[in-house]
Amino acid sequence: MVVVDNGSTDATGFELRNYSWVDVVSNEANCGFGAGCNQGAAAARGQALVFLNNDTLVFDGWLEELLLPFADPTVGAVGPRSNSVSGHQIIQDIPYQGEGAAAIGEFAQAWKRAHAGQTSDCARLVGFCLAIRSEVFTRIGGFDEAYGIGGFEDDDLCMKLRGAGLRLVVAHGSFVHHAGHATFDFNGIKWQHQVCNQELFVTKWGIDSVPPLCLLSVCLIVKDEEQMLQSCLDSIADIADEIVVYDTGSSDNTVEIAKAAGARVIEGYWDDSFARARNAALEQASGEWILSLDADEHLLADPEMLRATLSDRRSNLEAYLVAIENLHGLGNARSVHTAIRLFRRTSCTWLYRLHEQVVAADDPSRPLRLGYLSGSRIIHYGYVAEVLQSKNKAERNLALARQAVEDEVLNKPYALMNYGRALDVAGQSTEAVEVLKEAASIAEEPITRRMAINNLVYILGRLSRFDEALDQVEELRRTSVSQIAADIAEGSIRISMGDVAAGLSMLARVPSRGRDDDGMEYTAHTLASIRGEALASLGRFAEAADVVLDAVRAQGLLEADLGELVFWLIKAHRSPSEIADALEVDDLMGVLGRLLRQPAAVADSVLEAIWQKFPDRLEPLAAAGRLGPRLPVARALVWSSRLRNRGLPAACPLVAMANNEQLDPRVRILAAAAAFGSFADHSVINALHQARSLLDPEALAQSTEEVSRIAPGLLEASHADPVVANVEIAPVGSVPIERGRRGSTSLPPQRVAAVTRRGGINIVGAFESTSVEGDIARALANTLGSHGMSVSTTSYHSDGQPGLLEWTHHDEGDHPFDTTLLVLSPQDLTNFVFDHGAACFEARYMIGVWRCDFERPPQTMSTASSIVHEIWVPSAFSAASVTRATSRPVLRMLLPITTEWRQEGDDASETGFTFVASVDYAEGFERQNPLGAVEAFSGAFQPGEGPKLLIETTHAERFPAEHARLVAAASKRSDIELVNDYHKGLGHILNDRAAARSCFVSLHRSEGTGLAIGRAMTAGVPTIVTGHSFSAELQSERDSFQVPFVLKAIPDLLYRSSSQGRWAEPSLTEAAKAMRLVAGQPKLALMKAQRARERYLRQFSPARSARAMKERLAAIERRRYGNVHEPQRTDSHKAAKN
Repeated sequence: MVVVDNGSTDATGFELRNYSWVDVVSNEANCGFGAGCNQGAAAARGQALVFLNNDTLVFDGWLEELLLPFADPTVGAVGPRSNSVSGHQIIQDIPYQGEGAAAIGEFAQAWKRAHAGQTSDCARLVGFCLAIRSEVFTRIGGFDEAYGIGGFEDDDLCMKLRGAGLRLVVAHGSFVHHAGHATFDFNGIKWQHQVCNQELFVTKWGIDSVPPLCLLSVCLIVKDEEQMLQSCLDSIADIADEIVVYDTGSSDNTVEIAKAAGARVIEGYWDDSFARARNAALEQASGEWILSLDADEHLLADPEMLRATLSDRRSNLEAYLVAIENLHGLGNARSVHTAIRLFRRTSCTWLYRLHEQVVAADDPSRPLRLGYLSGSRIIHYGYVAEVLQSKNKAERNLALARQAVEDEVLNKPYALMNYGRALDVAGQSTEAVEVLKEAASIAEEPITRRMAINNLVYILGRLSRFDEALDQVEELRRTSVSQIAADIAEGSIRISMGDVAAGLSMLARVPSRGRDDDGMEYTAHTLASIRGEALASLGRFAEAADVVLDAVRAQGLLEADLGELVFWLIKAHRSPSEIADALEVDDLMGVLGRLLRQPAAVADSVLEAIWQKFPDRLEPLAAAGRLGPRLPVARALVWSSRLRNRGLPAACPLVAMANNEQLDPRVRILAAAAAFGSFADHSVINALHQARSLLDPEALAQSTEEVSRIAPGLLEASHADPVVANVEIAPVGSVPIERGRRGSTSLPPQRVAAVTRRGGINIVGAFESTSVEGDIARALANTLGSHGMSVSTTSYHSDGQPGLLEWTHHDEGDHPFDTTLLVLSPQDLTNFVFDHGAACFEARYMIGVWRCDFERPPQTMSTASSIVHEIWVPSAFSAASVTRATSRPVLRMLLPITTEWRQEGDDASETGFTFVASVDYAEGFERQNPLGAVEAFSGAFQPGEGPKLLIETTHAERFPAEHARLVAAASKRSDIELVNDYHKGLGHILNDRAAARSCFVSLHRSEGTGLAIGRAMTAGVPTIVTGHSFSAELQSERDSFQVPFVLKAIPDLLYRSSSQGRWAEPSLTEAAKAMRLVAGQPKLALMKAQRARERYLRQFSPARSARAMKERLAAIERRRYGNVHEPQRTDSHKAAKN
């Protein structure tokens, strides 16, 4: 044995004299690894040489296994397996971590027995233990001493051996334990030396021969992190040379995930000390630099920039402060602070059980040479409530913090501060206050004192101890140079106190980007949620939304509560699609994950906008596959079509719903029918029959009718083999029950253009029907068409009376344009989807044109709103109602109404005076209150006094009971006449009589559309109306006779869909007085009517209506194709005036 003492400065040389059987070669100075080995080889006499580092342990049989391969003369050098070595020689998962020599020996013997005689070739051997023939070593010239200190001598030797045609072999049966880095670390050999030697090696052998240097090792300690670990490892895959994972006892798939990612896994133990565990991982790392991460963190960095920084030979820094961005969950501001996470392996170590810190390895009290790492940051998810709850971190940290206070003597204030924070997180806020006060009072380090005070401020605020909180703010100001943290704290407290204006003023002092005294970073994003909530509390919803959206555009990673943001946008009369406008591709995964935690309707409105912006991305569709089963069936059909068009039938929401036994059987049946009827999916057959078996006879008969309509042939299909769908199950009761369209005759398939074009509008409506929707559809088509817009119409109705009216505006009718107006009732819209499938909705912006005559909308409106992108309503009253049912944008768009004005004189005595009322039985008999008109007229005039009451009725044949009540009331007077002639219409009735000799009466209890009132106004006819709902928007006392009323609850038996809503009960006595006044003073009535006509034509004429609709359609087109942000909308009152 030859030992080369390469310049020892301790007692090594003296101790070696005790070993007489050792030949010692002594050098006064370290002449380098290569030169020392060459000296030892020159003193050696054996036929084989084994170069062995001094930080190794060897055991019985190691040398025999190492020399066996030399029986083959082609072998030039042999190396063993080891616990700490690079390349093919490393053994992963060493079981004896932290144990003594006896345990290592047991492993070595077991390893030898399992691998004796096994060898394999390799391209490189590491010189910590290297066997080579003496003759060969001499022939190739030994180690190149030009490398001096810093490595690469063994790599150079291997290149020479391979150049001589000799093989390099690993002897798997030989195990040598290696401490690793001992000589380099003890002698302070710098990274720069290795870089220089690398350059020498490249010059000599070429770049392709360079073995990779371990510049950066990433170290993690983990336990049961299978949910978070993979994304963490993915974030460092292109940056780390080595990943060391120290597992403290996982029982899930954490270890397997780490190994699959190529990490070196040490299966260690947990003893309630973070510092010890981190140091254990550090001991196994070989990189010059160490980056410490947790599994719930991601690294955001430019790999080239980071590695260039770490490779800088001029730098003498020992560690870097890294920005850590802490996400605190929905509705909470993120925080950014700095901490030492990147440091030189040989310069630093970890200290403290909990909230461990990086300190100097040679002297923990010595300040480290620090720099700030630019261009990189760590994203920390561990403070998100869901993560904390799932891992019980609060309870664990509290126990550790309490233990740290008891046995940490180096820094008690710091330990107390952490204990106080842990108490607060664990829900013991009152106790936390006292502990933090003690920490602040005894802390000498400013940073510890400020952290304790800052935590105190927010805890006291949550406890509503506002005066104490403000006192602590003042203390924070006294201990700080930068006032950023104090301004934010005071602003937050004042907002919590209710002094929102003062709080916002304080927050306005915070710069758009800055750091406080302790390196905590603040940006606009930090305060976005706080400011947004404050502004919203003042009713400034547009500003609240803009604050958050501006922050998202600037920095992404939406942290505000999405549901709140959608609410603010809707209250500001803006679209949730603005959220999608603010996103970039990199934001999708984070936002979609949060989106799925929102109520289904809210999530769907935003997801639709995201899909519209990113139609080629799969992430929105993946989210739709999970969200779809929670949506109404008609909406799930649309998403199912999109998923199937992208080749993802297994994610079909309809199939998921059909197979979900927790859902109402009627929902399952409808979903199965939609899947079969639209996609011929036979996998739902069994689910359909199983769901039908749960229905009572009446419901079963109704189901048969619906299924036959939507999916002809499904009921006749035989039971298929069971299909297990890979789908997500929706919660019980989360999906509303929809009713399919009545009837047993299937409709012909709808013809749909494969490619849409811009510049026109598709209108789907009941064009041939006598319904109000039919009136609206015809008015829209005629108005838009006559004002220069290309219009394609599709007639669809389900009132049971097809073809009553002839619609002559026929064209190709295949939905050729990229925007569609759906002038259908909510129920008919749902039916339309089932009847014609989702193809009509693809690549088209869908606008529902609706009305609501009640204070509260029907449930069908909530279901149908999920199918459209936005909703147009004719009145603010309707808008307020519809907004209750949807998160889609709701816009007031007054309907175009035209009636010719035929004034034939002003002498009412010529033919008598006529009061005109109307009732459409299909629109609610009690709501329109024709009996009230009869009673008021009867109270105003005696029989034969002269005036008459004419009531136009529609759909009387469909509602015989209601019509019989009206006939009975009217038959008591000969001066009351009923006219049931839709083709003649109200406009003709009004125009047949001079405006000065007639008056329109509407004693409605609630009105959201106002078609009849509008016709009377445009005809210049005086009006007597209940001064409630839409009437109050259209008219005033200046241009009509308004009847006072009282609000009453709507009887549930009349309108179940609007239960708990209210409507007006007009005073019939006052209505009778108005009738006598109109009949007695026709000139006064006509003057009011002329004002009403002028106002209506000035504000709500067909030309203005067409212009408003075309402007909105142009804005939609700009948003879709021009990426233009829509201008901020005015408030609802100003919008109504405009």
